[in-house]
Amino acid sequence: MSSDLELENKTLKQRVELLEQAMKQSARIRQQFNDAEIALKESRSRYRSLIQHAFDAILIISANGDVREANPAACRLFAMSEQELARLNIDQLIPDLNPGSIASKKGQKVCELEGRRKHLSPLPLEITACTLNLENDPCYAVTARDITERKHAEELRQQIQHELEALVARRTSELSKLNAAVQQASEILMITAPDGTIEYLNDAFETITGIPKQEAIGAKPSILRSSHHDNAFFEKMWKTITRGNSWEGRIINKRKDGSLYPALTSISPVFDTSSDQISGYVCISQDISEQEQMEQQMRQSQKMEAIGTLASGIAHEFNNMLAGILGNLYLIKTRAALSPKAAGQLSAAEELSLRAAQMIKQLLTFAHKDSASMKPVNLSLLLKEAYKISSVAIPESTTLKGDFTPEPLTVQGDATQLQQILINLLKNAHDACGESALVSVSLKSFKADRSFREQHPQTIASHFALLQVRDSGCGIPTEDVGKIFEPFYTTKAAGEGTGLGLSMVYGAVQQHNGIIEVESTPGDTCFNIYLPLIEKAEESLHVNRHAIEGGLEKILHVDDDGNIREITSEILTSLNYSVVEACNGAEALEIFMQNPDEFSLVILDVVMPKLGGVEAAKAIRRMRPEIPLLFMTGYGEQQINPDDLDMGSVAVISKPCNIPELSRTIKNILLQ
Repeated sequence: MSSDLELENKTLKQRVELLEQAMKQSARIRQQFNDAEIALKESRSRYRSLIQHAFDAILIISANGDVREANPAACRLFAMSEQELARLNIDQLIPDLNPGSIASKKGQKVCELEGRRKHLSPLPLEITACTLNLENDPCYAVTARDITERKHAEELRQQIQHELEALVARRTSELSKLNAAVQQASEILMITAPDGTIEYLNDAFETITGIPKQEAIGAKPSILRSSHHDNAFFEKMWKTITRGNSWEGRIINKRKDGSLYPALTSISPVFDTSSDQISGYVCISQDISEQEQMEQQMRQSQKMEAIGTLASGIAHEFNNMLAGILGNLYLIKTRAALSPKAAGQLSAAEELSLRAAQMIKQLLTFAHKDSASMKPVNLSLLLKEAYKISSVAIPESTTLKGDFTPEPLTVQGDATQLQQILINLLKNAHDACGESALVSVSLKSFKADRSFREQHPQTIASHFALLQVRDSGCGIPTEDVGKIFEPFYTTKAAGEGTGLGLSMVYGAVQQHNGIIEVESTPGDTCFNIYLPLIEKAEESLHVNRHAIEGGLEKILHVDDDGNIREITSEILTSLNYSVVEACNGAEALEIFMQNPDEFSLVILDVVMPKLGGVEAAKAIRRMRPEIPLLFMTGYGEQQINPDDLDMGSVAVISKPCNIPELSRTIKNILLQ
């Protein structure tokens, strides 16, 4: 029995222990539950605090879209109270929102939608959504952020971007145009480093210098340096630009082929804006070869104008003197009983006077104050005659050789000018050689080949007469070759030359559409003159050398020079004309007005005091339109153009003229 009791006590004790353990376990579970409930409350408090203090609007909505909860940011965003929001469906706030589709997206669950505010305009929102399961009640948490400012910033960014793109496009276009302008500019544009190393060149560099740009970039500008300037010139230039100043001046540069050209050059330093240090140099260089050539032509033209003015004045007085001499010689020959020898001497004096008149005419033609008389001329015969005349004037100490082709070479030219070309060249050759020298002259035909045409592209003729004058003199210095045809240029001592001989040669060759070349080395100088040939035969030079008498026609002779007026009246009287004299245009009008129908011809000087010849002629023609007129001028025939006067039956003759020519001219105009 005692054993049963012990067993029962033992069992009871075990049960009590188990009960105590169960109570302890229950207490722990209850404590854990309490702790979990506290933690849940704290979590919900933190969650609510997080929602309440969130910067973004947060809406908790049910599965059907009803708003369950809204934080203060949502109230501010939609301009409603929490109670007002709780009475709304999400469709009334964000019409296009589908939270389920957003929550189910993979990756970034963000979209932009338009939200509606109470009594306010719509606003852009950035929306995120996620699924919640609160107390087995599925719902959605929607976060909305006002992105109005961001939108405005984006629009501003896009506007700025568009403006920048437009600015870049405009600047790109400007730079493109600038680059095209720089590349297509006719001047060289060079940019160098501070030490002078070439960094940039435009296309004009290669065009002007012949040096490829790739070859020049990296080199120094000294690749263009010629021997025309010394070291001091370039040292002064370098000092100027390295001190920060610009340099401008004329430089003689050298091309790749060794030829020289003048350049107007400007060099300026380029400063670094951040340090005010020189970061390089920019050089603009213009080839002024054509400009200098034009300036030279202008100076030549001005010289010619000066010569023309001088020659025109001298020619008038000199021609009047010659006219008086020729008139008196004619009267002596016709009135006096002369021995054959005396008659020959008078004829020689007459011939010399006419030759002097032709020289004056050539001087006027050279100065463009008179026109050349261009006719078909047999150059071979003409230059042989000029050669004979010149050989008499050259001393015997100078050996003169002539070789003239027997072939008839016909050119369109002025006989006096063509002869003067040879005479001037022979005189120039003799002066260059001095005593005991050799001067040779040759005339032959020449056919232009391809090389000749390339050297003279302006010529259109194929066949030429080639006149060569060669001497064994000292030669012409290279620097003087380009100047020898300039008026008044001479290397002779004072009183030994006028400087017009070669200028007249050049002018005559140009008037005949010819070409003149000069080749000169010490001991050998050769002038080559090419005159285009024509097929037309030479005009006959046989003219009637006897004066033709008149039939007592009455002539009004007007001239302000008393000697000319007197001798001409005597000559006209000897030719069986009745002559009335007047000393100027005004007196001629008074005489003519008294009886206009008495006169058969009016002979007038051109330049006279009170009333000139042209003005007097117009007044006379108004009184009697058909009256023949003859102008006698000492200034050159170019001074009078009958077409400009609108006059018929008008002739022009230069003073002095030989009497047979004058008589034929009068007879011809009276017969018109």
